[in-house]
Parts: sequence; C-alpha cells; structure tokens
Amino acid sequence: RNINGPYLGIDGVNLSQDGGEMLPVVTHPYKFSNSYGWVGISHCAVFDDGNGNWYYASQGRFPQNVEGNAYSNALMMGHIRSIKWTSTGWPVVMPERYGAVPQAPITENEIAGDWEHLALTTSTGTQRTSETMTYDLGTHKITSGSWKNATWTFDAATQTITTSAGVVLYLQREVDWEASPRTHTIVYAAQGNQKTYWGKKLQ
Repeated sequence: RNINGPYLGIDGVNLSQDGGEMLPVVTHPYKFSNSYGWVGISHCAVFDDGNGNWYYASQGRFPQNVEGNAYSNALMMGHIRSIKWTSTGWPVVMPERYGAVPQAPITENEIAGDWEHLALTTSTGTQRTSETMTYDLGTHKITSGSWKNATWTFDAATQTITTSAGVVLYLQREVDWEASPRTHTIVYAAQGNQKTYWGKKLQ
C-alpha cells in the first residue's frame, strides 16, 4: 500500500520490522521429469498487459554440470510466467513458462489422470523434484502421492480444484516444455501450509 512499508507476509509477520521468512514462496529451483529443470529464478519484475492479465518476468539458469558442462548455470535466460491472484489477493505464479496457449475452459473430465506435483518451500540450494499424483474421477480422490486419499472438487466457474485439506489449485492451460514434441497441457499453482504447490498434467 505504501512504498515505504510496512511489508507484511501472508502469515501477517511485519517483515520490515521483525524480519523472518518472506511468505508466500512464489518460485523456487525445480525440476519436472524429462528435463534439467531451472535454478536461479530471480531478478523478477511484475507487470500487466492492461487487460487484466498479469505476468512474472525473471532470469532462469540451468543447474550446474548439465551434460558435464561445469559452467552450464552461468548463462542467464529470460522467463515469463502467468500470475493468478487468489481469492484472498495473493499471487501464485504458474509453473510452466508462458506460451500464449488459448484458454478454452477446462472440464472436470480433463482433471482425471496423473499429474507431476511439486511442493516449493523456503529451503534454498536444492531443486525441488516432482512426484506423481493421480486424480480419480469416479471417487474424486487422489489415489497416489503425498496427498493420497484426499478428496477433490472442481469448480468450472473459477477454474479451480479444492482439496479436502482446503488447498485451492488455480488452473490454466500452458505449454508442456518438457514434452517431446512440445504440446499443451494443464498446470496449477496453489498456496497452503506455508508452501506453494505447482502441478502439471501428464499426457
């Protein structure tokens, strides 16, 4: 509200006065399967296009020693990601880089199947790697992964999934940059339990 602060985290902590972890986590070094992933997601900027669409711009680096190259993370590349705003006014950043995929409405049937799921925390220095979660349409349960046995509901109007733990997953169509050949998929981002969650539907 004021450039001079105070700056409050999502947990209400006054970071300008008391210090502490700056929550929520927005991005973090990560790795989906079939890729080297990214580290050094930093030097960010936030902007909108004047039509209500918000974006997060940053650098991104490969990890060290990609294909034996000790200097692989010396090269900085530009990343653009979409931002969604939660119902409480906090940003979540989509896990896959922006690719101008047409945003046809997502249907409940498309939710069913396997997803790569990442939990981003304030722990630095390590890439977060994905696990597989399976969303079952018949029982509306998650049948594998760390959220196993949680139930889920889909809201077509808001394009969100809500889990029985109360975590709301904000959905969007995006490019699957790790697929070969590249194609489109569905991704999500969410906040809860002082973590940010990223997910990508597997083809």
